[in-house]
Amino acid sequence: MKHLSEFFNYSERQMQRIIYSATGMSFGENIKKIRMQRAADLLQNTELKVSEIADYLGYYDTSSFRHAFRNYYGSSIIQIGPIVRRFFDDIIYFMV
Repeated sequence: MKHLSEFFNYSERQMQRIIYSATGMSFGENIKKIRMQRAADLLQNTELKVSEIADYLGYYDTSSFRHAFRNYYGSSIIQIGPIVRRFFDDIIYFMV
């Protein structure tokens, strides 16, 4: 937020108000929404493993990514459908 507000020459508080006014969400909520939308897109449309997507999106580990995904969408990653194979790829990787 600091860099964004400096770029537009606003205080952080004013920048927060502008973002909320334009989107109806806080800056953090907007970032989370963008990350989760990108996660869903990557899970459905790429061959990337869940762990690779978590890393790409800046999550510390796969577990925190899975938790954030479940909290945002109300369903686990394996319920997405097309990515069931990748989920099992991850499980097999950790079992070997």
